[in-house]
Amino acid sequence: MTVARLHDVRYGDIEQLIRQLGGSGLDARLIRRLNRDSQLREWWIKALREHISSPRTLEIEGFTPTAEVAQRLMTRSRGRAWDLPTAALIGMTSANFGAPASSSVEAVVVPDIWLGNFETTFRELWEWFQNVYNTPGSSCDLDLAIDSERLSPVVRDTHETVRSLRWAVVDMTANTGKAPGDCDLRSLAGLQVLTAAILHPAWFKQVITTTSFWLGGVKARERRSGPWTFTPMLSWHMNTIVLGIDYSVAQRHNFVAPTFRDL
Repeated sequence: MTVARLHDVRYGDIEQLIRQLGGSGLDARLIRRLNRDSQLREWWIKALREHISSPRTLEIEGFTPTAEVAQRLMTRSRGRAWDLPTAALIGMTSANFGAPASSSVEAVVVPDIWLGNFETTFRELWEWFQNVYNTPGSSCDLDLAIDSERLSPVVRDTHETVRSLRWAVVDMTANTGKAPGDCDLRSLAGLQVLTAAILHPAWFKQVITTTSFWLGGVKARERRSGPWTFTPMLSWHMNTIVLGIDYSVAQRHNFVAPTFRDL
């Protein structure tokens, strides 16, 4: 497990933390007690880690309203000439688009996008992901090859060539602490995890620093002729969101294999 180092923390973050702790009741007397008492420091850090590892900590405000999700999808589809079914796009952006008006951590509303084949869909979603996260104050990195001979959906028919679009919800707390091999593979989210991060960035930026997310609906291999033994994962490493199969960079004490279902 890779642990974030203290010297990676910016001075401005420390100043902000001190202000927030002061507002929560931390004073000079408590700071002096922490400096003197190693057992108290250990207890405090342990309690913080246990709290962060709880699925409840994923329930943070910041989800994009569904109507705005639909508008962002429409803008992206037009700008990239995705040629998605017109009726589906209109239906998803109408006043009664048939999805909950807002998301929760157990039901993150996303459009399930299919652009005719897996590799094209993956590439387009990753480029969109980069547009969202390669900005001042955040960054992302791809540590795998987007290649249909190295990546494949676990369940979806790879020969399905018709572009499609439908509403789905992703449970971002499902299977906490489990590897995909220990889960029902038919229910695991794959590219829907990427889409959830793309369309709900305010929420995702808050949770990715402490939680790694399997794309359990996708299988991977290192070589084109090798066995399908890997699963892609979104994780946090060196102040960067990494999509890869090198699990050593993930904070594996707290990882999740999200599930999805159609609406």
